[in-house]
Amino acid sequence: MLKPNAPGIKGDLHARLERIDSGMFRAVFAGELNPENAAAGQEWPDAHIGDTPEGVRGWVESMAPQLGYRRVIWDS
Repeated sequence: MLKPNAPGIKGDLHARLERIDSGMFRAVFAGELNPENAAAGQEWPDAHIGDTPEGVRGWVESMAPQLGYRRVIWDS
C-alpha cells in the first residue's frame, strides 16, 4: 500500500455519494480489482457506507491517496 499523500499514479478516482436510507449514506466507486483499462460502465463497483455524508466522503478521500489516486472527483 502507498503512503498517505503519496503522488497519484492512477489519476482521479470517480465516486458518487448516495443516501440509501434514513441516516445512512454510501459512496460508490470503481473497485481495486478492475482491469487497468476497463470499459466505461463495465467496472466492478466498490462502496463505503456510513451514517453521515461527511464521514463517508472523508473516508473515501483519505483512502484514495493510499491507493495511488491523485484526488477524488465526486460525480452527481
